[in-house]
Amino acid sequence: MHFNVPLNILAVAAPAISSVIPSHGTVEVFKRDAVLDARDLELAETHGVNLTQMFKHSVFKRNDGDHITIWVDRGYVEEDEDSEAGFKHAKRQSTRLVGGSRYHGSDQYDTCYSHDRKDATVSISPFTGGIVSIRDWAAGRKGYFPFGGTHPVGWRSLLVAGSNSGANALYRARVQEGSISVHTGIGTEDVRDDAAWTNERRKLFNGRYRAASYGWETCKLDGTGIRMNFEIRGTDIVV
Repeated sequence: MHFNVPLNILAVAAPAISSVIPSHGTVEVFKRDAVLDARDLELAETHGVNLTQMFKHSVFKRNDGDHITIWVDRGYVEEDEDSEAGFKHAKRQSTRLVGGSRYHGSDQYDTCYSHDRKDATVSISPFTGGIVSIRDWAAGRKGYFPFGGTHPVGWRSLLVAGSNSGANALYRARVQEGSISVHTGIGTEDVRDDAAWTNERRKLFNGRYRAASYGWETCKLDGTGIRMNFEIRGTDIVV
């Protein structure tokens, strides 16, 4: 698998200050424009990530050594993302992630309602470590993934949690077929809730827990709500 790689990622990435997360160990958060090294490019290919569409956001350093890299869609919008620079900005992000803070009072982070979720767990579904990492990542962010306007139509990979052990977890979404692609989006609280629901229905296969799901939800940033599809599944079985 090979992708066209932006020129600005062919160098060494500067990590953020590490912070402790009880369920994971530590986390490093990277700036959106951080450059990547050869190891990052190798991981992106292993995790099924298209670097023209996604960027490396965080690394969850688990105590068992099976570190998880969070890749995020380049269209992602976060509150005050450019208000601070360098390590100060990264430290602010990491601290908020550790606290697992929840935002209240803005439709940008909780844009969806009328959820209809379905369990899709099978023996080749992603391990729950990746799904828990997507849940925890979203629980600590204040942002949303916009759809409509100049954004691509069809399925978009919004988050990938890639691990050393494989069975990588993917959260992807699209405007439902037949719906009008107006300005809408999925908030981080919606992603958190979808991932939490999925993890609660995990099943044990050969000594390891796996989970997957799909469903529908009505989402809006402004104007009329639009029906959306989402899936949480493995990166190696996407069609």
